[in-house]
Amino acid sequence: MNMIVKSGIAGVLALAASGAYAAGLGIPANDNSDLVLVIQNLSTPANVYELDTSISINTALPSSVLQANATLLSVAGYTGSVSESTTLASFLAANPASGDGWTLEAAQYSGATPTSSPVNSNSKAQGKAEAIFTSGSNASNLSGIQLATFQGFLGGIQNDLTQPADGLGLKPLLTASEADTGTSYTAEAATKYAVVGSSDLASLGATPVAIYGFSGNGTTGQVESYLLGTATLSTSGVLTLTGNGTSTVPVPAAVWLFGSGLMGMVGVSRRRKAAA
Repeated sequence: MNMIVKSGIAGVLALAASGAYAAGLGIPANDNSDLVLVIQNLSTPANVYELDTSISINTALPSSVLQANATLLSVAGYTGSVSESTTLASFLAANPASGDGWTLEAAQYSGATPTSSPVNSNSKAQGKAEAIFTSGSNASNLSGIQLATFQGFLGGIQNDLTQPADGLGLKPLLTASEADTGTSYTAEAATKYAVVGSSDLASLGATPVAIYGFSGNGTTGQVESYLLGTATLSTSGVLTLTGNGTSTVPVPAAVWLFGSGLMGMVGVSRRRKAAA
């Protein structure tokens, strides 16, 4: 491979690695939340690891794909991966993967913490309020979420991602060394703040779980719901997101034949020139 090409590829990979750490975690009420990876030891819930993936909610669920009254509408989603860090490796070593559960969560809305009564315009407007989480729950359980339940999720994650007085909470990733933050995530995070009736943490390994997105629809009834793809967290700590419709598309045979014909014509032309 050409050395310049090699150098270019290496540079892109280096940028991708350094870009995995955000300058600061967006708080949902600031309308710029990132997807947050949470890993919790199931036997010792106080042992929690949290990571700002630096994948913004607007990247995974852009406003351009929202459709009025959507119910589990399949949209493209986001495809990419986040490698294990030294901190995560240490956490997994101390808390074996077989005893851990994990989830991805994100939210955004504009203004004060939403409440179910009165209904706040900042959490019912389409695109202004959005949420994403992974879930192994039956999809039908998530297709009819009402605005009050949606607001409960927004308020719950807002409280967990805001630095509490004791200095815990999800820290912005200023360097490649993030910390596992102890008891900062509340027990309600595992139930998606009562959106799901019981703990909804997935097991580490190769089994993918669905990524769901939600948005207000301008009314006080059922919120919009979307299928964004799947996510896996390997036992070694590699997070992989696969958006819908991202499988490799085989090139039709006719295209290969067309290309072969062009190459043949080029060969004939060169031989004629050489003979002349």
